[in-house]
Parts: sequence; C-alpha cells; structure tokens
Amino acid sequence: MSRTTSTVDPSETLYAGITVAIVAVATLGWFFMYVQPREEFLGQVMECMGNDNSEAAYDRCAEEIRTSAVRSSTSAASL
Repeated sequence: MSRTTSTVDPSETLYAGITVAIVAVATLGWFFMYVQPREEFLGQVMECMGNDNSEAAYDRCAEEIRTSAVRSSTSAASL
C-alpha cells in the first residue's frame, strides 16, 4: 500500500488568503456602509409611524427623517 502525499503550493495558499481577506473587507464595508445605516433609518421610520402602518404614514415619516438628516448634515458642515 503506497501513500501519496499532496503538497500545497505556497502561492495557492497566499492567493486563497488574499481572496478571503478581500471578501471579508467587502462584506464588512457593505455591512457598515449600507446595512447598518439602512436599519437605523428604518428603525427611525417605524418609531415615527407608531401604530399607523399605512403607506402614507411611511412616506411622511421617511421624508421627515430624510429632511432632518439633510438639515443636520448641512449644519454640521457649516461649523
């Protein structure tokens, strides 16, 4: 019975590591730049809407929150 040993090319390990690192950075970037702000926005909209689950209430609250976000970002920029 003969045993064959497989050797892994170090460059393959390096490329695999780089690929994993790129995917991890992309995933973290997507989470912190898209998912987290969107969840925060939706939470604020839900809080504003209260028990009114109509589309009109959503539109009103979403516009109100967007407007207040623009106002606060422009006032912070003027400092």
